[in-house]
Amino acid sequence: MPPTTKIIRKQVVEAAFSIVRDQGLDALSARSVADQLHCSTAPVYSQFHNMEALRFAVAHKILALMEEYDTAEYTDRTFLNMGIGTVLFARDYPHLFRAIHLDTSQFNDLITEYLGRLVDMMRREKRFSDLLGTARADLLEKMWIYTHGMATLVTTGYFHDVTRESITRSLEEVGGIVIAAALEKHANGA
Repeated sequence: MPPTTKIIRKQVVEAAFSIVRDQGLDALSARSVADQLHCSTAPVYSQFHNMEALRFAVAHKILALMEEYDTAEYTDRTFLNMGIGTVLFARDYPHLFRAIHLDTSQFNDLITEYLGRLVDMMRREKRFSDLLGTARADLLEKMWIYTHGMATLVTTGYFHDVTRESITRSLEEVGGIVIAAALEKHANGA
């Protein structure tokens, strides 16, 4: 009899992540992970007591990858980079974007926490450094609505020009208006 191979937690998460990346969140099950790992479902459940715990581990991995996109330096503007990164992430990983943002609301707390980190990152940009955290959060929320909408259209194939240049132009046009209004509101003490 061949020696048994110990399946570790990281392998289960990697297999689950790969399933969601390639097929979407609905394809994730203990059986699909076991099939990917060429084992029974026992190692999956020995590492994760239930599928919800595994889904959350995958969600953390998705957000870590999304953060890599959102913190990359596409331009010299931190806030614009966040938007570009989100849309590029949706373009490159439509199933992952849908899994974390569209297919379920169970990750809302993780998303809220993630958005809080983005609000903090906005301080890196000089023009936002004097804004109170609530004003930065309000600005991020307004642009998040537009950016998330664009990213959703990308994942559904409706938005066809998905070059970085086109995404940047679109975000700059709308963002310029939204940012100017937020900065004017701040300057007027509102």
